[in-house]
Amino acid sequence: MGNITQTRIFLSSTYTDLSAIRAMVSQWLIGVFGTDLIIMETFGSEAAPPDVNSVRRVRDCDLFVGIYAHRYGTVNQATGKSIVELELDEAERAFSSGVLSDILLYIVDDTMPWPNEHKETNQIAKTGLRRLKQKALQHTVTLFKGGDDLLFFISRDVYKRLAERIGISPSKIRPSMLPSPRTIHQPVGMEFITSENRYYLVGREQTVKEMLTRFDDDYIILLLGDSGVGKTSLIHAGLIPEVVNRGWRVIYTRPLGYPCTDIIRQIQASVFEVRPSYRGSLLHLLAEVSAAITEEKALLIIDQFEDILLTREDREVSNLTSQLRIIRELAIPSVHVLICYRSDLEGRLGTYWQEISGSPHGLSRVYLSGIDIDEAWRGVVKTTQDLSVNLKLRPYEERRIKNDLIASGRVMGLSTVYPPYLQMLVDHIWSSSKKSNGTYTFKHYQESGGMDGVLGGYLSRLLEYAQDTEGDARLCLFHLLGATE
Repeated sequence: MGNITQTRIFLSSTYTDLSAIRAMVSQWLIGVFGTDLIIMETFGSEAAPPDVNSVRRVRDCDLFVGIYAHRYGTVNQATGKSIVELELDEAERAFSSGVLSDILLYIVDDTMPWPNEHKETNQIAKTGLRRLKQKALQHTVTLFKGGDDLLFFISRDVYKRLAERIGISPSKIRPSMLPSPRTIHQPVGMEFITSENRYYLVGREQTVKEMLTRFDDDYIILLLGDSGVGKTSLIHAGLIPEVVNRGWRVIYTRPLGYPCTDIIRQIQASVFEVRPSYRGSLLHLLAEVSAAITEEKALLIIDQFEDILLTREDREVSNLTSQLRIIRELAIPSVHVLICYRSDLEGRLGTYWQEISGSPHGLSRVYLSGIDIDEAWRGVVKTTQDLSVNLKLRPYEERRIKNDLIASGRVMGLSTVYPPYLQMLVDHIWSSSKKSNGTYTFKHYQESGGMDGVLGGYLSRLLEYAQDTEGDARLCLFHLLGATE
């Protein structure tokens, strides 16, 4: 069984044009993976000429990483080839003989702007550069646009090769299993609907489809809606089951007090069984996740994003938004991000979407409103049936309750049903039926005082449970209604 710290990686590239990128890659490979990096900056003074020195060290390594842009590099007079090309030649020989475990090559995308001073003008050098890139293309090559996406690609690929070479995953992956659906035995109440209660989520199929359609074109999308409208329920009981069935890995997080740090820790806890302290960026942790998991894609969910407004360090918010912007710019096919928040805070959060998107138009968004009345009533019927309630209502009595639900939703600014009110109604039906041998009639509804009585009675019981003898929490409860969604 191997050891990561014994793995030696040779980093090959021209220096003048790629010095900044070399420094970032070196810091990452050494600082995060703890590998032994062989790089020209550490060669020191030796009697052997540079070309011999480099070639000799290629043979001592396990992995070869080559980065090529628009410079060919210093040419060795004896061979007519640059040192960078000689290093690739030796890497191919070492790989063929089984010394190197793999060759990882990265070429800058020709469509990207590049400083003229870092481009070859000499015809001999141009010819050599074309020959070098043609050799590289005989291997699996990854095109990069800049330092950030290059770091992601190298991090992902090195992690994968280390796992294969060592024979075990450097970090043991936690199994990801969706809970089996279950039948409820009492109303959900004001809690959000979980994935195991997913069959009780109603009226959200089209919203889930819309979100998945948005992911076809955008790697980061927003989900917003009023407090209590059911965003978290939609995520857990609607979106998560759907994407898991499609073969995606779900990573659910919240920003909490230290947004970037907390999200990184939650990703670690969600994906890896045991993991040492991690000091890297969100971007590169996602690269490692992408390489480690067996699922087709990873969906990072950041729920209740408004938590960042209570952050203890502004730098944490800046780190998070800058990392999200890079992730969006890279357009990594295997990583998608959903950010969920309260729409009444759009005025305070809107600038972040502009920063992440790099556009005044912000990010692609999906708005969540109330539930269509017919869909809502379908949920009432199914839930009460599973709760063994005999719902005995005439058609006109059913219409009356539906109309009252809609009227109550209008008070919340909706033309549809406000989800918490629907859950309160189910709780009322269940509670009333227990006093009448499992049967619920319109008389129970009338005796409660109609919809106002149903809602008021539920809230009063909550206050009793909270032992709010002074009634101080009543006003807060009305304002914060449904905050847990």
